[in-house]
Amino acid sequence: LESLASDEEVAILAANDEFYTAFSGKSVKAMEAVWAGCDEDSCPVMEEVFCSHPGYAFVTGRQNVLESFGDIFQTTPPMRVRCLV
Repeated sequence: LESLASDEEVAILAANDEFYTAFSGKSVKAMEAVWAGCDEDSCPVMEEVFCSHPGYAFVTGRQNVLESFGDIFQTTPPMRVRCLV
C-alpha cells in the first residue's frame, strides 16, 4: 500500500505540474488535457467538472471551465507560477 500511495502522490504532483505549466503559459490547449481530458462520448461526467476562480463566479461543465480560462488568459498579463514541493 505504501507504493500505491506513492504512485498516487506522484500522479497528483504531475497533474499539478501540468496545470501550472498550462496556466503560466496561458494555454487553453494545454488546459484541455488537464481538465477531464476526454471527449464527450468517452466521458460521462462532463458536467461534474467545475472550477472556482478567485473573484469570478463558480463555473460548471468542462467547456465552460475551459472558456473561463480562455477569458482569463486574454485579459491577464504574463504570469510566472512556481509549484514548490
